[in-house]
Amino acid sequence: MARKTRQGVGQALQRPTLRELEVFRSVIVCGKTTAAAHQLGISQPSVSRALSHLEERRGETLFRREGNRLVPTPEALALNQELEPVFEVLAKIDSASGAGWRAATIRIFAPATFSQIFLPSAIARYMRAERSCVVHLEVGSTPAAVASVASGLADVAFTNSSVAHAGVRLEPFRSSSACCVVPSGHPLAQRTSIKPQDLAGEPFIALARRFTSRSVIDRLFQNSGVTRRIVAEVATAVAAIALVREGLGVSIMNPFPACTKRDASLAFVPFLPEIVYVSSVVTPIAQAKPDVRRFVDFVKNIEPDDAYSKRVS
Repeated sequence: MARKTRQGVGQALQRPTLRELEVFRSVIVCGKTTAAAHQLGISQPSVSRALSHLEERRGETLFRREGNRLVPTPEALALNQELEPVFEVLAKIDSASGAGWRAATIRIFAPATFSQIFLPSAIARYMRAERSCVVHLEVGSTPAAVASVASGLADVAFTNSSVAHAGVRLEPFRSSSACCVVPSGHPLAQRTSIKPQDLAGEPFIALARRFTSRSVIDRLFQNSGVTRRIVAEVATAVAAIALVREGLGVSIMNPFPACTKRDASLAFVPFLPEIVYVSSVVTPIAQAKPDVRRFVDFVKNIEPDDAYSKRVS
């Protein structure tokens, strides 16, 4: 936003309206006027006017433009912190009023492995503790999940990749090392570790070539002089696990969160050389809403029942 000229000494500043402050907080969370307008159910020009009026009343710049995003200034972040208790009180009044009860909504976007294996249990546990909560869970690729958080269409996302995006921050919460997934009756299931040479001639289920982890695994086999017999390429770890379970072949993947769902028909055997994965929660670069922050902290503190990942402190 363009910087407003500070009003002269002794000239009274008009008090901001509640609507202007609501718009301000929505832009803090969403990072875009279009996303804030969608969240508030008003037009994008109305959002821009409200921000302009608020900056004029306060006599200071609250946002700077970086590409197609509005990044809060230190003054904006300080104001948002001051407003936090005000809006918490307003939320309590609203929920207790005759207008009816409104539950907090958390919009989550995650790839299939998280949304089908890890998140259902995590969400259920959180909602049992926070009953005034409604969750919307969308499933899609990691780039789509990150873009949704950056644009304000999602509050939080999950990823196993190190994705760089100016509009989001990654909060690591689990680290793990690659495992070879084999049927439990397979001779390799009894190994303490598996190397590329052990998979020579084995039917192999690979992730699609667009994934960074696929290129890392390809290089390891090339450096080891081992040619894999790839019988299938899949877009998700969930699909790879399903094909291993059917006896089609073996695969190499991040064991978290796949291994948290116990399956006696499968064995996860550590793969060497080690490939390290870090699982992260994706949140907006601006301060997350209090209910979203509580959800994120809750998930980060869950200790899954698996022997292949550990908490990132």
